[in-house]
Amino acid sequence: VNIFVGDRLRSATNQNGGYILTHMDKHLPQMIKPSKLDRADNGITTLDVVALQKHILGLSRIESPYLLLAADINGDGAITVVDLVELRKLILGSISEFGNSPSWVFVDRNYAMDLTHWYRAPDYIEFTDTMVGRSMDFVGIKVGDLNGTARVSELQQASVRSTSDYSLILDDDLWYRNQRVNIPVKASKSLHVSGLQVEFSLGHLSDVAIYGNALPVTSSHYRREGDKLFLSLDIAQGIHIDEGDILFTISGQTEANASTLDLISLTENDRILPEIYDVHSDVFQVNLGTDRHNTLPMLYQNKPNPFSEETLIPFFIPQPQEIEIRIITVDGAEVWKHREYMGSGNHQLAVQLPLSSEGGVYFYQLRSGERVITRKMIYITR
Repeated sequence: VNIFVGDRLRSATNQNGGYILTHMDKHLPQMIKPSKLDRADNGITTLDVVALQKHILGLSRIESPYLLLAADINGDGAITVVDLVELRKLILGSISEFGNSPSWVFVDRNYAMDLTHWYRAPDYIEFTDTMVGRSMDFVGIKVGDLNGTARVSELQQASVRSTSDYSLILDDDLWYRNQRVNIPVKASKSLHVSGLQVEFSLGHLSDVAIYGNALPVTSSHYRREGDKLFLSLDIAQGIHIDEGDILFTISGQTEANASTLDLISLTENDRILPEIYDVHSDVFQVNLGTDRHNTLPMLYQNKPNPFSEETLIPFFIPQPQEIEIRIITVDGAEVWKHREYMGSGNHQLAVQLPLSSEGGVYFYQLRSGERVITRKMIYITR
């Protein structure tokens, strides 16, 4: 965090949040103000949009004045649908920063915050001669983060958010080139849903749209960019879905002969984690399965991701066999490998990368028979 005195950068905080200001003119009142440059989407998920929507509808009010500041996305001193729309646009990638707010706001720790005048909280401390040798502390608030998942520094390991997995089921059909297709996405089990966010990767599929079925997906909930399809759905009141329900339908025009799994896959990145939420705000990690999920090997997202020490790689194999798990760099260099004969069912392997590994993006692969499945992970150096 940078510390400004007036309009001049005078100091910066250490990893513990402390800072020191020297050579202050104690005879001249001066304004001390922190500032932190950060990605606006740090810590932002559709679960924050759900919390914001619940507050607006009066279903579950925000009871912290600091979180009210976080919920005021456009900085106008009121929590409205305008804030919700801007937050959803950020998740979908329509915008990369807030229009009228910085990524972080700071308030004087000694200011008497309350639920009525929270928007008047000063973002500075006025230095006078009586403050020499005293601490001048601020509280930092990540705008848009209503559940405290923003990472303060690169040294902070991401928390494990999901309580369990949830599969979106596709019919693994074969399609012909230039065919108009409607691909239903089904529920794998019953759940009282309050939100969903995913990023799909599209192959050989153009003119794509999503239509709601059991879930009320509209054009404002998704966005396509190149071969990516982003979906962020918030349902404050919650909707109960049953196993086998069609949640929504992905429609498009095929550009080649392909199977459903060739047309649609899940993408992993540090911006949109594939998650579905229940009405208790529990987080379930989303995987993509098929109606033939018991006959095909499956590789799921590692947990936690990103990670800095140990991560778990979960996978499924339909029959006893020798499998191989390997981790490679973006250049294809192998950094870790494990080979073992395993029984059918769900498994997971604990992985620690070599201490010499550099931070960044890696790919991990499951080799099961002739099938090789690849997914992405993010490693943060220790």
